[in-house]
Amino acid sequence: MPHKQQPMVLPAQLTVPCELPVKRRNNTADGLAEALKQLYDQYGQCSGRFIELIKYINEVNNGQR
Repeated sequence: MPHKQQPMVLPAQLTVPCELPVKRRNNTADGLAEALKQLYDQYGQCSGRFIELIKYINEVNNGQR
């Protein structure tokens, strides 16, 4: 009988979904700049989590965890 591999359990911090994109509060140039800054911040946080997830999965697959 083949050995069944246990499913990988991810650390809790790697399972948190990214936030929904922010919306502009108003139609002014300042409102656009503020929303763009917030979107850049959100992108940085989300992409950072994604990179950590990829690193974790690679470590598990290489037997380092």
